[in-house]
Amino acid sequence: MTRYVILVKASLTTEGKGKASPDILTAVGKFNDEMNAAGVLAGGEGLRPTSEGYRVRFSATHDEVEVLNGPFDLKEQSTISGWWLVKVKDGEEALSWAKKIPFRGTQNAEVEIRRLSEVDDFDMSDEQKQREESLRKEIEGK
Repeated sequence: MTRYVILVKASLTTEGKGKASPDILTAVGKFNDEMNAAGVLAGGEGLRPTSEGYRVRFSATHDEVEVLNGPFDLKEQSTISGWWLVKVKDGEEALSWAKKIPFRGTQNAEVEIRRLSEVDDFDMSDEQKQREESLRKEIEGK
C-alpha cells in the first residue's frame, strides 16, 4: 500500500473567523468512519489557527534561523488546517477518497493530495534505510 497525505487548506473558518456548522462536523465524522471501515485511514488531525503557530525559516547563507509568529496571510502564504493520512493502492484511490470529503457548500474549501516519500525514493545506504525502517516501526508501535 502507498501512503498519501490529504492536506486541508486553511480558510477563514479554520482561522476562527467563522464557525464550522454542526452538520459539517457530523459529516466529517462519518467520512472518517467510512475511511476507517474501508481500512485506508492511517491518521488525521485538525490544526489550531495560524495565530497560534510559528514559521521557522532557514538560510543557505546564514547560521541563524528566522522565526515568524502567526497569524499568517491565507492569500499570500500556503497554509494548512488539517490532514488525513491514507494507505491506498495508488494516487487514483487517494483522489477518489478526497473527492468524497464532505466540504461541498463550504467557503472555498480545498485539499491537496501528496504521496509520502518512502526510503527507496532516496539514495540511502542500506544502513540508513534500516535505521529509517526501524524508526518508523518504533513510531507506529507507540
